Amino acid sequence: MRFKIKIDDNQKHQEIATTISWTLTNEVYSTSDDKVLLKKDMKTNQVEKVMDLSHYPTDMDWMPGTKGAGDICAIAFANGSFQLVTKIGKVEKDVKDAHKGAVISLKWSNDGQALATSGEDGQLKIWSKTGNLRSPLVTSDKPIYCVTWSPDNNCVLFAQEKNICIKPHLQGGSKQVQWKAHDGLVLKVDWNSSNNLIISCGEDCKYKIWDSYGRQMFSSNPYDYVITSLSWAPNGEYFAVGAFEMLRLCDKTGWSYSFDKIKTGTLSSICWSPDGTICAGAGGNGTVCYGYVVERNLSWSNWEVQLVEDNIIKIVDLLNEMNEELEIRERIINMSLNYNHLILTTPTQCYVYNVNNWNSPQIIEIKDSVNLIITSPKYFCLVDAANGIFIYNYEGKAISSIKATNIKYDFLNKKKISISQDILAIIDTNNSKIIRFYEVQTGKPTNFFLEHSLDIIDINLNKSEIASERKIAFIDSNKDLFLSPTFKRDIIKLAAMCDSFLWNDKNDTLAAVADGRLIAWYYPNAIYVDKDLMEQAKVIKDLPEIGQMTQMISFFGS
Repeated sequence: MRFKIKIDDNQKHQEIATTISWTLTNEVYSTSDDKVLLKKDMKTNQVEKVMDLSHYPTDMDWMPGTKGAGDICAIAFANGSFQLVTKIGKVEKDVKDAHKGAVISLKWSNDGQALATSGEDGQLKIWSKTGNLRSPLVTSDKPIYCVTWSPDNNCVLFAQEKNICIKPHLQGGSKQVQWKAHDGLVLKVDWNSSNNLIISCGEDCKYKIWDSYGRQMFSSNPYDYVITSLSWAPNGEYFAVGAFEMLRLCDKTGWSYSFDKIKTGTLSSICWSPDGTICAGAGGNGTVCYGYVVERNLSWSNWEVQLVEDNIIKIVDLLNEMNEELEIRERIINMSLNYNHLILTTPTQCYVYNVNNWNSPQIIEIKDSVNLIITSPKYFCLVDAANGIFIYNYEGKAISSIKATNIKYDFLNKKKISISQDILAIIDTNNSKIIRFYEVQTGKPTNFFLEHSLDIIDINLNKSEIASERKIAFIDSNKDLFLSPTFKRDIIKLAAMCDSFLWNDKNDTLAAVADGRLIAWYYPNAIYVDKDLMEQAKVIKDLPEIGQMTQMISFFGS
């Protein structure tokens, strides 16, 4: 996987480009010290001037969760004010003297109901979506350089000097958490809703990954220049890092996919498209650069698939030495290769290819871009953050749809949802201790839900043909692996210190990487008959060469 860099000469400012932001309708807005707000429509590639700004802009963020002419953008200024502006450049609200000195950072909450601002005066304030002050959350004498929200919107994360702090903004919330993050000023932070991980960068020329408790998961080596910007992709699978004439694409565990030297000056701000396929950066020389994520690779059995361009797929059959290219009319957003089928989604369509016939795919019309594709031997589901979960068979026939009020679809990732031949399981996004089950044929919830004592972070249903033997394996926040039936609460612990696990795609074998070892249970159901029998039906292999946060990619065949 890597970035394919494109620089649009039409979208060029006269001074340093300071901020950049995407709308849900796939438009890119950029601001600069030339006090101009520019807009680029990514569908038509047209660039137009939206408005002249009254002061020097320092930050910008579009209100999430809205789509249409009423979209609102918050723009912060160096004179201590911020404005709420519509897509056509109409100023809905001008909040003067929001801070003494410059407003350095602002961020909408994930539900779009509140706005957090921080400034040179050391204050952090919470505002309503109409621009009225709710509360001064933090008052100090040191500038607060960046601010972001927790996935559940109950806490605000901010960076001050070398420290990162998580502060609840609701009365009766959890305690404040603070830790030293960098050896220099912390310049940017981002908190992903999908994987609940935090990334930060600072003047020590490093970028780091943290969990929500402040435990360090990864630290990069020092770069030649200060890391000035970073941003999570919405799906939480990767993130981008920017510095002087540098753009880097990194995996969620920290290691780099690609490193690009670009002639843009310092990237002061980077932002992802809502579908997570394009990263835009605001350059110090006034240019706006775009990094298209290409060369995404998938493999299953004897097949390999690679996204070579944003709309071209290369297919390789390793067994029969066959090579083929597929060209799609639109940009490919998501891909999945499993169970003899390749599934591709674009902004408006879903293509389902059988590996035995690459010429005539099943084509499904979709309402909005798909965030996630989850597969099983008979069915697959498409997760659309705006409209819900839709289940289809591999002939393209719609089976059912799930619209649950207690599930936030934009919070889902591959670890939080699983589908089998008869049921679909989802971790409740409002209470991560609960797994909810839905019938594949009707989309209705079953009469049973599974509740655990700790937060659940990873689930997977077995793929057995027999519904009465349906089991779910899951990892909790303590990294323990458990097994349970899907129709009654009978939870049994299988392993501790588990990083990753998968069920076999054809039989009931379960494999896991735990405590530096690969463990395979040939028949996990045996634990409900005799625990001693279970010990005889598993194999353990030491893996001294693997590191932390190891991920299992696939487990198929024998």
